[in-house]
Amino acid sequence: MADATSPVASQAKLLAGYRALAGLFAVLVLVQAWMAGRSDVLFGDIDIVLHGVVGNVSYLVAVGALVVAIVARADKVAIGVSAVLVVAVTAQIGLGYTGRTTLAAAAWHIPLGVAIFGLAVFQLSQALSLGRGSAR
Repeated sequence: MADATSPVASQAKLLAGYRALAGLFAVLVLVQAWMAGRSDVLFGDIDIVLHGVVGNVSYLVAVGALVVAIVARADKVAIGVSAVLVVAVTAQIGLGYTGRTTLAAAAWHIPLGVAIFGLAVFQLSQALSLGRGSAR
């Protein structure tokens, strides 16, 4: 464990950061779904741009959560789910951009988004239990 002068955060602080990133990621994915469902009402022509921006921010949060999980030496489930989410969000972004011109890609974008949200909620539930009741 790092001392007070060490530049490396303690595992407890890293796990708290992981929990925060997992929560933020779940919220961002939910916002994505809400924006997509109401895009014509909310933003008009810029809706797809905002949807893409939030999607790219979601990707950065997912990568950050994976890095923090690895550095914190979280359990295999946390690291595995984080890695799967990074891969899934990478595919989702590709489908989103390709779906502008290809209906098949657009057709896969929605169910993959639903699966990502389910995994995000699972990740958050697992993250909330990390380090609780153990010697971590």
